[in-house]
Amino acid sequence: MDKARRLAGVEKDEFQFRDLRAKAGTDKDEEAGLSAAKDLLGHKNSSMTVHYVRHRKGKLVNPTRMGKFRDYVEQDGKCRTNEQACGNEKTT
Repeated sequence: MDKARRLAGVEKDEFQFRDLRAKAGTDKDEEAGLSAAKDLLGHKNSSMTVHYVRHRKGKLVNPTRMGKFRDYVEQDGKCRTNEQACGNEKTT
């Protein structure tokens, strides 16, 4: 496993193959619940599974309105929208 990491150019402190176990448990928990994650990881009780499962996602929020941001285009190094030079003058 160290050989694969070395060939991929990944430093040892950046990634460890054991991280995949936690990732698999987390994905299964999000998809099918803690019991399914427990079964996947081969745990006898869910207290060990809780140790592996990572809950790093933030709260769900409503999307923001994009408004003018959707229309931004980079032209000649200046910010442009459907209004000239990000100002209030309408283009014709």
